[in-house]
Amino acid sequence: MATPGKVANRYAKAIFDSLKDNRGASSILGELEKFAGVTGGHKDLSIVFASPGFSVTQKEGVVSDIAAKMGLSPEATKILTGLATLGRASAVGAIVERLRVRLLENEGIAPIEVWTAEALPESDRKPVEDKFTKVLGKKVRAQYSTNPAVVGGLKVVAGGRTFDGTVSGWLDSLSETLVEGEV
Repeated sequence: MATPGKVANRYAKAIFDSLKDNRGASSILGELEKFAGVTGGHKDLSIVFASPGFSVTQKEGVVSDIAAKMGLSPEATKILTGLATLGRASAVGAIVERLRVRLLENEGIAPIEVWTAEALPESDRKPVEDKFTKVLGKKVRAQYSTNPAVVGGLKVVAGGRTFDGTVSGWLDSLSETLVEGEV
């Protein structure tokens, strides 16, 4: 059985291939992200999308109704109802995230994720983005999140690599070094 990540990658690639020559691809992506944001945290919709107790037609109807109420374009609605038809409505969030990455990479932009304990002020964001532009050799688009587990500093995931500049990361590294007897 395919893992959820592989499924999301496969569908994101298919959607990307259908959109890559479309000048409105980024606006369609925005609509898909909006839909995922609205439906992703909704417990009842998660049950409907994942349950075999609801028919494909019912799932398509739910997706179409939500898309219409949100005012989504026919292209975005077609993609979403297609995913519902294929039984992938519950994976829309993961598919959209991977699609976002593909579209950015197609534009020569590296997406990065930055975690800090507290919200990073705008004045501190540009130096982080400048640093990773140099490290990765291409323009970056950062997504910032907070995580109280980040004791201090920041943690960045870029290009499949993790750059851990947190106090907890440093302590973990020191602990491993001490256990291995390298000090």
